[in-house]
Amino acid sequence: MKLEGHKGEVLGLAYHPVAASAHLLASSSFDGTVMVWDTSSPDIPVVGLLTGHRLAVTDVVFAGRDGGLAATASADGTAALWDVVTGERLKVLRGHRSHVNAVAVPPPTGSMVSGGVSDAAASPADASGGLGEYIVATASNDKTVRVWDGRDRRRGAELVLPNRAQVLAVAWGEADHLLYSSGVDGDVLGFDLRSASCAWAAATGAGGLAAADAPAAAADEAAGCIRRLRGHTEPVTGLALNTARTHLVSNAMDHSVRVWDVRPFVAGGEAARQAAVLIGHRHGFDKSLLRAAWGGRDEVVAAGAADGTLWVWEVADRAVRYRLPGHAGPVNAVAFHATQPVVASGGADKVIFLGELLL
Repeated sequence: MKLEGHKGEVLGLAYHPVAASAHLLASSSFDGTVMVWDTSSPDIPVVGLLTGHRLAVTDVVFAGRDGGLAATASADGTAALWDVVTGERLKVLRGHRSHVNAVAVPPPTGSMVSGGVSDAAASPADASGGLGEYIVATASNDKTVRVWDGRDRRRGAELVLPNRAQVLAVAWGEADHLLYSSGVDGDVLGFDLRSASCAWAAATGAGGLAAADAPAAAADEAAGCIRRLRGHTEPVTGLALNTARTHLVSNAMDHSVRVWDVRPFVAGGEAARQAAVLIGHRHGFDKSLLRAAWGGRDEVVAAGAADGTLWVWEVADRAVRYRLPGHAGPVNAVAFHATQPVVASGGADKVIFLGELLL
């Protein structure tokens, strides 16, 4: 099935994570819009249109306890929270100093409890590790990841995590207080938001709540960094955690997709965390941010390629299951349906393809 409607490259895709609404597919585009498609209808109509960003919308995810919100990242240097039903932009998240490349929210299976952060709290993670319903993380070319409490209209970022280079991807980790980021330097960093918030509070003198960077915090890149996954030799353009919250996948410009075991303890120690290297697809000279996604009950991983194909690998034996053609340009985005063996791909050719797989 071919979906057309965007006037620019499709940069991000997200299926609704809740089973009752899993037929909803959100797509973000270079044209500055997000479209929400109803894939359960024969003609797959656009049932929602989110407009307001001034430049390309680089990423989109469903957010909130029931997935009734959408979070977006944009090249205009902002992120935003939206009401999916009404299309209203609820909040603009300002603070990044350059393009925002990616956005992430805690998985719906986590401790996403409303009220997990009080107005006086010094951390986006409470003592039990539970997170607020509207917690959002964003990655930017300004070399930071920012963690926001989207419920509070007055404050800027709750927490700023400095990186050594431009940050291209972000993903929530195996626990609600863990976050992963990666970018131009090729390393995948794991942050514990509880310890990072303590360092941020000490540096800012603001109890961890501040709208701007603090030089002392920026100087301590290791604050809160509990894990560094090394193996890629070129920029990492996509990160995704599986639904079991045990493994992380990374897609990089070194033409490899790597699977990392992020469970607390791994036989063999930190050196054994790289569980698989999947090869075959190729990035292009245009340096597009090609993403990756899990599917098939966490048994397969998919990633797009610069030649217009979508690659699907079996993680267990590292074998290529599918190499799907169709796009007339790089395949930037990929997403799997939450309950059906359906994969969506979005490309530089401005179109989205839906395909059913035998998984």
